[in-house]
Amino acid sequence: MELYITLILCFLPLAAGILFSLLKVPSFGPVQAVWAVAAGFASLVPIILIQFVIKRNFDFAPTSLAAVFISALVFNGFIEETAKAAFLFLLPVKTAHPSSFFASALIAGTAVGSFEALIYCIAGTNYSVIRLFTAVVLHALCSALSCIFIRTKLQGAPRIAAFVSAVFCHGIYNFFAGFTGFLWWFSVLAIFFALIRLRYYYTDVFFK
Repeated sequence: MELYITLILCFLPLAAGILFSLLKVPSFGPVQAVWAVAAGFASLVPIILIQFVIKRNFDFAPTSLAAVFISALVFNGFIEETAKAAFLFLLPVKTAHPSSFFASALIAGTAVGSFEALIYCIAGTNYSVIRLFTAVVLHALCSALSCIFIRTKLQGAPRIAAFVSAVFCHGIYNFFAGFTGFLWWFSVLAIFFALIRLRYYYTDVFFK
């Protein structure tokens, strides 16, 4: 029974995001929802494989605080956000209305975050309940930032900055999420920073 409750809680944000998008986002339908969820879950395959290979074949055991920070940026931020962005390129809504593609990116990221939250809950990791919300929100926001990178008409550094923001916010989140007490709250600040960056790109760049 506890397993079923955990499943429901972890994937409740995904179900809520899909329902909201179906009701509120123009030109977003069940087909787009299926593609978005599929893209999110499919991105987990290269993420898990790459991280497994690195851990198995390399001495991946950072000993200093700086090394832990760099590993969070590369191992969690860069690898995971690159995989998620790569599968966003495959979504058929790339040529659809921007809001539809934006919603699809959020849902794809939510799918990844829901799966990650499920793993944390099953493993009994500290802050499991909080991770249910923070990890899902973080993945959704970073996926949306990658969506800006894919869809925006900007070129060069301003365009790349959206993807770099996703990698940076994800890495910062993972770095501070490993702490307890006061330092842990910086992981929440990383989520708010991602939200601020996303609001800037969405309102001032995405639809221009």
